[in-house]
Amino acid sequence: MYAIRESAQKINGVVVDTFERQVHTEDAVLRVEAGTTGPTGGDRASGSRTFLDLTVLYGDYLLEPECDEDGKVIGIRIASCGDDALEALMKALDFSLHAYVDQCNGEDD
Repeated sequence: MYAIRESAQKINGVVVDTFERQVHTEDAVLRVEAGTTGPTGGDRASGSRTFLDLTVLYGDYLLEPECDEDGKVIGIRIASCGDDALEALMKALDFSLHAYVDQCNGEDD
């Protein structure tokens, strides 16, 4: 079993409940925090809010913003080296997916 910490983030004035944990492999450690309000039936002004934070605590990763020709951030790039880094990234993304699905389905773990 692993420890999960509950928290909250504010996105454009809307509070989003989040769940955070650390994922470990032999040569990599990531902290992942994820949460969503779930679908709310609206556009960007009144629709859902979703949050994801990946923090490298140990391992060989590259996390960087992807920018357009005007310097506006339009995405993120994530790269890793090594099997353990891949496994930790997969665990982190799997955890975030489960957090989103649980929140969208109204489950409270």
